[in-house]
Amino acid sequence: MKPFYSKDINDVSGMLLEHINTSRVNSMIDLGCGVGDLHYILFQHKLLPENCVGIELRQETCQYLKEYIPSVKVICADLREVMSTIKETFDLVVCEQVIEHIEDDEGTLIMMHKLMHKNSKLFISSIIRHRNAWWFHRYKGEIRINPEHIREYESGPGFLNLLTRSGFKIIKFKTKKMPFILSHWIDTLLINLHLVGDQTLRHWYDRFSWLRALRKKLAFSIPGFYIIEVLAENNAKANENTIS
Repeated sequence: MKPFYSKDINDVSGMLLEHINTSRVNSMIDLGCGVGDLHYILFQHKLLPENCVGIELRQETCQYLKEYIPSVKVICADLREVMSTIKETFDLVVCEQVIEHIEDDEGTLIMMHKLMHKNSKLFISSIIRHRNAWWFHRYKGEIRINPEHIREYESGPGFLNLLTRSGFKIIKFKTKKMPFILSHWIDTLLINLHLVGDQTLRHWYDRFSWLRALRKKLAFSIPGFYIIEVLAENNAKANENTIS
């Protein structure tokens, strides 16, 4: 199955778009880029930085991104293993809903500093699960929005504290309710069943505004789950103690 980019510019974090639009972002690395939704959308709107790197673990997913956006350098490897081997630094480091999949979250965050120069920014997002959260997935007996998540953070302040301990200075942050977009599931099912091609679906979404509007209506908030988005920078004083 080829990737279906059903997302559009409105699905990209406003915080991230504002930073890209108002700052000089000539280079970007996306840690755990998946099929490249972010790269595709930025490319379509002529916002993709000149030097872009994406790191993704799954070989098949890497091939999707190489095929659709060949200007992005794709590294197909485990994130933790490859970060220490990258010698260059980037204006923007992106890590969207990946850190909850990693066993050593604090160690991984500390390693991210090696990808950043003194003026770099980190845009990171993750999952907050409140005590009243409910969903049907489980991981080791606990509720999870995704059974592949090793953890889901208990609070926004706790997540911000993790970033601070890891040597980052918080510039801004935002929490929002986590949506379940039913049309994403329907689109994937239609493609997997070979009832419609991914390019045909993309064409329909581009052409018919009512279909885009319907997609947004086929969404609901998942009880007790939130997305936290953070824009951060190096905290030079803290880094004296966290980075060797």
